Amino acid sequence: MKLTQVAIDRLTLPAGKADHIVFDDSLPGFGVRLRKGGAAMYLVQYKIGKQNRRLSLGRVAGMPLAKARAAAGELLAKVRLGIDVAAEKAVRVSEAQQTVGVAVTTYLARVEKAARPNTHRSIKLYLNNYASPLHGLPMKAINRAAIAQRLAAIDAERGAVVADAARSALSGFFAWAMREGMVEINPVMATNRPVAKASRRERVLSMDELAAIWQGVEDDDFGRVIRLLMLTGCRRMEIGGALWSELDLTNAVLTISAERAKNRQERAAYLSPAAVDIFASQPQMISRAQVFGQGKDGLAGYDRPKTRLDAASGVTGWVIHDIRRSFATHMGKTLQVPPHVVECMLGHTSGHKAGVAGIYNLSVYETEQREALNRWADKIAPG
Repeated sequence: MKLTQVAIDRLTLPAGKADHIVFDDSLPGFGVRLRKGGAAMYLVQYKIGKQNRRLSLGRVAGMPLAKARAAAGELLAKVRLGIDVAAEKAVRVSEAQQTVGVAVTTYLARVEKAARPNTHRSIKLYLNNYASPLHGLPMKAINRAAIAQRLAAIDAERGAVVADAARSALSGFFAWAMREGMVEINPVMATNRPVAKASRRERVLSMDELAAIWQGVEDDDFGRVIRLLMLTGCRRMEIGGALWSELDLTNAVLTISAERAKNRQERAAYLSPAAVDIFASQPQMISRAQVFGQGKDGLAGYDRPKTRLDAASGVTGWVIHDIRRSFATHMGKTLQVPPHVVECMLGHTSGHKAGVAGIYNLSVYETEQREALNRWADKIAPG
């Protein structure tokens, strides 16, 4: 039958059949498919080797016959050149479904198995938050220009250092995706860095600034974590991700497990009475292993409460890691604590604990650490 609009409008399923195809005499391989309970569809049918292939072109009701015939003609011309157009379409559909968001979810699950918890959290932040405008796009659609535009937006919104860190996270993600066959090249390559190198911070908070921050925190998990960082000199995730199982308040010690320690070595962080009181005031939920926060890694989302703290304390232009640097500086400069004792409190394996000296000198100077921590608490924690 030569398919015309009038002929198509009159087509009906033959009696007793649930599926029927009517082909066009003027364009072999082009036809209309009728199915019981379904809409009439234009299609092309062709052979690849000994196998028949069918490819739907769309609903008859939504496409003019001339347009459908032209599309069929183009596809059948490709078939004559040896191209399997149905397989080609399947690849395009698969690529469209393989979005950045889907790939990021897979990537983060892989990273979680190998990376430290705080490293995983950092990568997750940049890929899920800062790169979220890319999530709905197919992986194959991401090019260098798309990455450059996203980095420029992050730079404008959050600054060059954050944009540079986002660039590193994206580069790691696309390098993995390239090895997985999702993309042919890493589109982050050869994009301009927002900064040549993230500048090293050297901020040391004064005693007055530390006092203002202490007074400015709210009575919540963030506030308690900030005060504990000030009292102990620990890293943010060592306190924010602390586990109840690591705490011994009777003996005033937080034993940071090897799994959570930056250098993968278990260490003891001794606690002054002021630090013990803060931990003891934290409600313990039977269902949670973590002391602070609600996530599986402990406290998260520092940015907003930090902004409120800056406003309340009047101290600005600092980051949370500056507390640790300030702790170390004042321990030596203000309290005259020997460097090797300060290193033990910080959990450092460099300096006097590195190399041969570290092999033979296994002392952790517990007495000296506790005495220094108690003196420090008297300085910054109002009685």
